[in-house]
Amino acid sequence: MKFTTAWAEIAAQNVTLKFTVGALCICCIVLAFTLIKLCLRDPLLLDRGHETVAILPSDVKQTDTEIKTFVEKALGQRYDSNVTAGPFLSESEQEKRVQEQKSLTEKKISQRILVGSVTTEKEKIKVEADKLLSVGNIRSAFLFPMTVQVRRTERTGINPYGLILSDVTPLKVENAESK
Repeated sequence: MKFTTAWAEIAAQNVTLKFTVGALCICCIVLAFTLIKLCLRDPLLLDRGHETVAILPSDVKQTDTEIKTFVEKALGQRYDSNVTAGPFLSESEQEKRVQEQKSLTEKKISQRILVGSVTTEKEKIKVEADKLLSVGNIRSAFLFPMTVQVRRTERTGINPYGLILSDVTPLKVENAESK
C-alpha cells in the first residue's frame, strides 16, 4: 500500500470521526436542555380515592379572591371573642389580641367583627367592617373601617393562603352629621 493512499484513508476517517463527534455533541446538548426543561416542570399530583384524578398545582401568587377570603378569616381570628387565634396572625397582632381580649373579658364584653367589603390596592388593603359588641343581651354595632397589611409566607397545610396578617390600622369614622 502506498503512503499517499493510506494517508488519504486516514484523512477520510478523520472527517467521518469529526462529523460523528459533532453530531453526538449536538445530541447531548439537545438532550441536556430537554432534561432541564422536564426537571423544572410542576410535579404531577394524583388524588387517589374512588377515582384517580390528576390535580393541577396551584399558582404561587395569591389571587384577589384568596386575599379577600384570607382577610375575612384573619380579622375573625384577630377580633372575635369566641374564636381562638390561629396561624394567620403575626406575633405583634397576637399580642394585641391577647391584651384586647383580656380587657374585654374583665368588662364582660364579647366582640365580633363582620367584614363588609375588602378592596385591595398595591400594598395596603382597605376593609369596611362592622364591630359588634355585646354585654349580656345588649348588642351594639359600630362602623369599623381599617387598613390591613399582609405579608407573604410559604403555603402550608395550616396556612394554605401563604399570607400573614401583619398590621391592622383602624381608620377614623367621619360622622354623617358633620358633613
